[in-house]
Amino acid sequence: MTAQPITGELGPKQQQAVDGPVDSEMLTFNCQGCGGRFFDVGHYFYGVNSVRCTWCSKFPKAKNERKTT
Repeated sequence: MTAQPITGELGPKQQQAVDGPVDSEMLTFNCQGCGGRFFDVGHYFYGVNSVRCTWCSKFPKAKNERKTT
């Protein structure tokens, strides 16, 4: 069973979903906050190069203060 649009035409996002995944390589980047190397998900989905990892974007100072002695 496949979903059929009511109007008979697919929208642009629906057509992309039907066509399948994007055939581009996953790029990597070095985070400016922690220096780690991560996959550039922002570039893959939005076309914008990432500069910070998810952790450093959400908690900019918490990662550095988390060190145990």
